[in-house]
Amino acid sequence: SWLLLANSYFKNGEYDKCIEIYHELLAKKEGGANKKEILFLLGQTYFKAGFLERSKTVFLQILKKSPRMPQVLRYLVLVYEYLKDYKAALEVLEPLEELDVAVNKDSIYLNCLLVLNDFSLSPKERADKLVEIYKEHKELAYLIFEYLFRFFPQLAWKNLDHSQTEQLTDLFWMLPKEAVDFDIIAKNVYLRELYSAKGYVALAHSSNVFEFDMLINLRKTGYKQAILNFEYRCDNCKQIFPFSFYRCTNCHAINTLSAQPLITKEQH
Repeated sequence: SWLLLANSYFKNGEYDKCIEIYHELLAKKEGGANKKEILFLLGQTYFKAGFLERSKTVFLQILKKSPRMPQVLRYLVLVYEYLKDYKAALEVLEPLEELDVAVNKDSIYLNCLLVLNDFSLSPKERADKLVEIYKEHKELAYLIFEYLFRFFPQLAWKNLDHSQTEQLTDLFWMLPKEAVDFDIIAKNVYLRELYSAKGYVALAHSSNVFEFDMLINLRKTGYKQAILNFEYRCDNCKQIFPFSFYRCTNCHAINTLSAQPLITKEQH
């Protein structure tokens, strides 16, 4: 009954009360089958509340006695990632792999973060390393091309895989005109429609994408105040966010972002 009450507090975001219950239960149970479960719930609550160091301490305490617990190891990876200790997070992937847990995408993702946060490298060296990772694995296009388009747009256009253009819709939309490669646009149907909707070119007269088609037709009438904004959906848990992400903050899945275009009035 106390665990049910704690779970209710957890769902309502009352983490302080939830933590208090778990500490009280642990104080009364000096062992037994439930202690490991309660410790895990405590670590999970600390993580959700943002107490990352406390969460790490609890998870390490569990693993000291029960090292073969994939769920605990998964959370420890998240804790190290949020603490920006990417090397430690990569080390935790090793026992997960030994337990036959698929960690390939996690490994690529953490290595990308390691490169992005390695300030001993110049921005160009970081960009080159990200391109190498992308060419080898063809994964995490959004994370990699967001950096490339921001700092080295020519390098981004040069290495663009045209089969993944729809995944990068918002990045293309937000590019300033001087960073756009019009030769590539002319050869790609989706990009022709997107930039015709934006008003950079007039190479498409209609589009199968509803939002693009509406904007193209509005521009024909001379109305230029309509633009696209975006909301971001996790394709794994279907949660909607107002901002882009690399790992879903709700279900913790990697590379599941889908940018959903919304027609709005331009605000200066």
